[in-house]
Amino acid sequence: MTPNKKAMYSADGDILIVPQDGTLRITTEFGKLTVASQEICVVPRGVKFSVDLEAEKARGWICEVFKGHFAIPDLGPIGSNGLANERDFLAPVAAYEDD
Repeated sequence: MTPNKKAMYSADGDILIVPQDGTLRITTEFGKLTVASQEICVVPRGVKFSVDLEAEKARGWICEVFKGHFAIPDLGPIGSNGLANERDFLAPVAAYEDD
C-alpha cells in the first residue's frame, strides 16, 4: 500500500490509539511505530502523526484526554518487579525521508 501523505495532530490533548483488528503503521515526528492488536499507542498533544494500514482493513478505538497526560502506571505494591516496567514499552524508530 502507498504511504499516507496526510497527517494530523491534536492541540487539545494526548491521543490513545487501540487497534482491535489489524496492524497499524503510525508515523510521528519522532519516527515510526508498528502497532498490532492487543497493543496501544499514545501520541502526545501537539505531535503530528499519520496512520497507515498493514492490510486492507483495520478496526479499533481512539480516545483523547483533555486534562493531564496518559502516563505509565505506578508499580504499586509489587515493587520493582511490577507489571508496568519501562522495558515493556516501545518507542518509535527514527526515520528519515528525502522527499
